[in-house]
Amino acid sequence: MEIDAEKEFMHESFHKGHPEIFTHEWFAWQNTLFGELIIQLIDDGKLALLNSL
Repeated sequence: MEIDAEKEFMHESFHKGHPEIFTHEWFAWQNTLFGELIIQLIDDGKLALLNSL
């Protein structure tokens, strides 16, 4: 969550010390899987876990 370079998306790759240096502003595969994880956690009744982040 700290490496999105304030873009609110995950990037294909990024510089570990400078997350604002990244490749591909939008990396669909990775962001889609993250979205599916969120939906799965909600479906599994783990909303409290998400809210704790």
